[in-house]
Amino acid sequence: MLLKIVQNLRHKSLTDHLTQLPNRRYFDQELKRLFSHSQRFQESLNLITLDLDFFKKYNDTNGHPAGDRLLQRFANLLKDLIRQSDFVARTGGEEFIIVCPHTGLDGAKILAERIRLDTQKELGGTTVSLGIACFPTDAKEEKELVEKSDQALCKAKEKRNCVVVSGED
Repeated sequence: MLLKIVQNLRHKSLTDHLTQLPNRRYFDQELKRLFSHSQRFQESLNLITLDLDFFKKYNDTNGHPAGDRLLQRFANLLKDLIRQSDFVARTGGEEFIIVCPHTGLDGAKILAERIRLDTQKELGGTTVSLGIACFPTDAKEEKELVEKSDQALCKAKEKRNCVVVSGED
């Protein structure tokens, strides 16, 4: 009984209640583990940071319950598009991060572009901006990889509905 309660509390502390995806706390733990593995075995690791375009306007126009449903649908779309070995988390608001271990940059670009196109198609014209960073090319430690991916996302947000790769701007 006590074990079940502890497991339930742990799940709640690591899961975003709205989307049922891992939250930022879980993402930080998992990235640390995956990054360490990639460093040790000199394998590539890509981060794709995503942000729904004009989400505040969508919320203001359609109401917060509709915005919540959009986030849930987007989360389900991401779960359907990633590989079993990939990891997706909601890290805040309308921002999500996908960790792609054992994936070259070309594979990450293909996934990001597929997410961009499928989001627009499946979510009624909603668009998404995506930023990609790759270990070992862009970063030597996990925090730097997150920063590079976020910087690429910021550049994508300037244009909207596009994929920007760190270092390719």
